[in-house]
Amino acid sequence: MRHLTTADLPAAQALLDACETADSGELCVHEMDLAVASRSPHFELDDNTWVVLAADGGFAAVGWLWTPHDDNVVTSDHYVRPDCRTLDFDALLLDLIEERARCYAGERREAGGVRLLTWAEDKLEERCELVRERGFKVVRQLFQMRLDLTPAPSPPRWPEGITVRPIRPEFDGKRAHAASQEAFREHFLHWPTPYEEWLPYSLEREGLDPELWLLAWDGDEIAGQVWVQQRDGEVLVEDLSVRKPWRGRGLGLALLLGEFGCLAERGYDFVRLFVDAQNTTGAVELYLRAGMRRERRFYVFEKQLS
Repeated sequence: MRHLTTADLPAAQALLDACETADSGELCVHEMDLAVASRSPHFELDDNTWVVLAADGGFAAVGWLWTPHDDNVVTSDHYVRPDCRTLDFDALLLDLIEERARCYAGERREAGGVRLLTWAEDKLEERCELVRERGFKVVRQLFQMRLDLTPAPSPPRWPEGITVRPIRPEFDGKRAHAASQEAFREHFLHWPTPYEEWLPYSLEREGLDPELWLLAWDGDEIAGQVWVQQRDGEVLVEDLSVRKPWRGRGLGLALLLGEFGCLAERGYDFVRLFVDAQNTTGAVELYLRAGMRRERRFYVFEKQLS
């Protein structure tokens, strides 16, 4: 066992994709892009990642945590290769993650320590039970939702006064960033992200197609936006957001349907997204109205470390 290196990222990504394929029951890629994550100052390869080497020379398991944000939350995750799955690997990685997180808790003891978060799909019952046995409690649920793009989705109905066009990265980037940060300010697990840290996840992301990043304008104000990430033929809605002054007018649904139409024209078979099941803005209901269905459910587990 050792820490990940930059050279390890493709093999680690392959492990994540293999886990996603096994858990979803169909060939697919994981939403976590390690090459992108490794560019974040909160993702420290040298200290906060681990890889377990298998006897065949490949990777048996991989895990990581992110350094704390301003609200003293440490998020973590780990994956075990489908043909290597035993609770021993889960326990090992949870031990390493918690030990490292306790270092941050010690540094922030006067602020109440840190809250350590991890995830598990509901159907992975043994893993969920192991996490519970270690003192974690479910604090949230996330849904993975899906829409098959055949037949073609309904066309959007844009609210009066709204015009829509694709992003112009060289002109609209900073304004799109500011609008997204404002719209997500009160959402679960959203932290203020400086523009330079946001770029690797967005405009600088490999394979990004600006034509699939729709900005809704009301005069010279960005009212909302939607954009997707694409990898290996799959597409995931990364950001659907409407700023508060423009909510309740059907703009979120219109943006979603507009994006779905663009994806259908490009020949994509389906689109996915993740949503906080307890979202207070009615996101789950919005996606259901757009024709999406709940495909999978994940628990968010939390443990207070002081």
